Amino acid sequence: MLAPETTLHDHYRILAVVAEYDDEVIYRALDTRHALRVMIAQLPQPDAYALTDVQALVAQIARVEAPMLLRLHDHFVQGFSYFVVTDDPVGQPLDQVSRQQDEPLAEDIVLAYIEQLLHALDHLHEHNPPLLVGDLRPTDLWSALDDGLFLAPFALVRHVGSERSPYRAPELNDLHAEPTTTSDVYAIGAVLYQLLTGSAPLPAPERQAGTMLDAPRAIHPRVSVLAEQLVLRSLELKPVNRYQCAREMRSALQTVRLMAGRTPGAVASVESVQALGAVTASDPSPGQMLAPAVPPEIAGPLPPAPPPVPFPSSSGPTPSTPPPSLSGAGRSHKLLLALTTSLVIIALFICVMGLWLGFLVLR
Repeated sequence: MLAPETTLHDHYRILAVVAEYDDEVIYRALDTRHALRVMIAQLPQPDAYALTDVQALVAQIARVEAPMLLRLHDHFVQGFSYFVVTDDPVGQPLDQVSRQQDEPLAEDIVLAYIEQLLHALDHLHEHNPPLLVGDLRPTDLWSALDDGLFLAPFALVRHVGSERSPYRAPELNDLHAEPTTTSDVYAIGAVLYQLLTGSAPLPAPERQAGTMLDAPRAIHPRVSVLAEQLVLRSLELKPVNRYQCAREMRSALQTVRLMAGRTPGAVASVESVQALGAVTASDPSPGQMLAPAVPPEIAGPLPPAPPPVPFPSSSGPTPSTPPPSLSGAGRSHKLLLALTTSLVIIALFICVMGLWLGFLVLR
């Protein structure tokens, strides 16, 4: 770790140590060439081969322009450490942002922040090969003076860590697992949970051991049902039950923001409800909490009740009910019967007249 006032790479003066981990140290520094404040991540590597791999990955990141991604200024090797230099947004890391007030941030502000981050992730996931956050840390997300949360590229370079983390998807606890788009969804879901409630969710291993995850509304009742459902699906323990990519989660989040402006009783489209809360039919994992498939806030209005049926008064005569009129089918049947009877009578009359005329001829 470098001490404050140390000069790095001839022109970066270390101002302060922001955070220290086993595999990373983050500094705030001053680029003395341009009087520019920067952040620097020191990433120790085990050998020269690892340094070469990191250098190739950082070179790809340097060519990517994504919204809300801090611009990568510089990167270089010194000893067995790789240094990544980015803009300093002059803000606070995620854990301080989530608890800087007496209560959590307003839901509309939180959803706007997360939508911006999902937009950035969508850009990173579309890269070939995809650039993945993997094991997110609070010092990977920073507030800015002009509002919003910015993603530092440090997470895109690091390997999955070993420390306890509420942002790490459960499948990444396997030593041989690699980050995926669904593990990134889990990380952003944990950030959303923290910003809505003021505290990070339980780490996945504790939930897998049977400890229940508190629903956001149980911690902060002002969280809407739809936002809670968005969080819970993104934090599903089984990857198949989560949103499968940043774009899918962003679409569901936009539905939540759209429905937030509706008046009570408004009917949501089936597609919107399915995009937000539908999960696959696989069995839930232990400790998993699922939100209702169709939240009551977006259910349509009930049909009007039928008019009351008046009951007869006990005092006074009951009015007589007129006999029901014959239906069309009954009238047709009687008319056919009368016509048949008439034809039979006419036939009998003709037979009688024929017999009488024959009798007269024979005489």
